[in-house]
Amino acid sequence: MISSFYSLLRQLKNFSKYPLKQKYTKLYETIYAIIDSKILINKNDKVLFIDLGSNLGQAYKWFSKFFKGPNIHFELFEPNPYCYKKLIELKDFKEKNININNLGAGVEDGTVKFYGLYEDKYSQAGSILEEHKSMFNTTNDEHYIEVEVLDLVNYLIEKKKEFDKIIIKFDIEGIEIEILEKLISTKVVEFVDIIYVEFHSQRLEPEISKKRRKRELQIIKSIKLLEKTHLRIWH
Repeated sequence: MISSFYSLLRQLKNFSKYPLKQKYTKLYETIYAIIDSKILINKNDKVLFIDLGSNLGQAYKWFSKFFKGPNIHFELFEPNPYCYKKLIELKDFKEKNININNLGAGVEDGTVKFYGLYEDKYSQAGSILEEHKSMFNTTNDEHYIEVEVLDLVNYLIEKKKEFDKIIIKFDIEGIEIEILEKLISTKVVEFVDIIYVEFHSQRLEPEISKKRRKRELQIIKSIKLLEKTHLRIWH
C-alpha cells in the first residue's frame, strides 16, 4: 500500500487547478481508483475493463493510470461514429490489450436513434435515450443519427467465461438506468466486480428527472445489497 499512498500524493498535486467542489470529487475518485486497482484486483486476475461511452478516450486515459499491466484488457464502446474515428487514430489505442468498438450498450441488440450531435458532433452528451432530447431543448426527431447497440447482458455472460474480474464504467447519458435494471433483474450484475456509474437524472426536465431519480436510488440500493459487486458513483 506504500506505492498506493505515493500514487495518491502524485494525483493530489494536480488538484489545485480544480474548483473546490471538483477537488473533492477528484479526491474521492482517485482514492477509490487506487483502492480498487490495488486491493480488489491483483496481478493474477485476468481483468476486463469495459468503458461504456468512451467519447474521445478521456476516461480510458484516466483509469489506465491505475488499472495497468498485462492482465488488464480494455474494451471501449462508443456509438458516435465521429468519436470512434478519433479514438482509433490515437496512438495509445494501438496496444494489443485494447479493443475499440463502434457500438453502444443497450438492453437488446439492434439499431437505435442517437440524439444530441446537431451542434457538436463530438458531444459528450449524445444519448440513445429519447428523454435526453430535453437536455438539448428540442423535440425534433430530425436531429439524430442511427447507431448500433449490443445487449450488455448477453455480452457479459460470454465475457465471464473468459475473465476472472469484470469492471464497467457507465457514462452513457441516461440509458444506464435501463441497462442496470436489466442486469439486476437477470442477476448478471453479480458477474461484475466494480461498477463506476455516472447517473444523469439531474440534467433532465423536473418531472422526468424525479421519476428517473427514483429508479436510480433503487438501483443503488439493490447493488449495495450484493456481496461481491462494488458500486462507485462517478462524476
